Amino acid sequence: MSKIKGILKPIAEEVGKFTKTAGEQVTGTSSDKDKKATEEVVKHLYGVNEKTATTESTASNAAAQREQDKKEIEKKRAQLRAHQEYFQSLTTPKPKEERPAEKVEREKKQEMVDLQKKEKKKPPILVQRAQQSVEKFRGTAG
Repeated sequence: MSKIKGILKPIAEEVGKFTKTAGEQVTGTSSDKDKKATEEVVKHLYGVNEKTATTESTASNAAAQREQDKKEIEKKRAQLRAHQEYFQSLTTPKPKEERPAEKVEREKKQEMVDLQKKEKKKPPILVQRAQQSVEKFRGTAG
């Protein structure tokens, strides 16, 4: 019987704590012990320090720190841009000079394109022959 009492006593204590906690949660009241435990959990989870959480000066320090961080980031971005532009100027390939054979081929292609354009502009063969026959046989005038 004493063994059963020894086992039941801690269980009864836990049940009592549980009912007390549940009642406090329902009514919205809590003991100082629970507030401290909650603060410890918050500190552990979020790394909140009592001194920094309670003072207003930390808020202004945080704002100043953010501004300083922004300035540092902008400075680093400017440095990065300068380095990128410098390396691009070093690695940009220079335009190659054409080899003579390639130059001749390109010129021939251009001439062929020009000739084709001229051929398209000429009137049809029948019109050309009619013009030439009129010019060949000018008659007595000339």
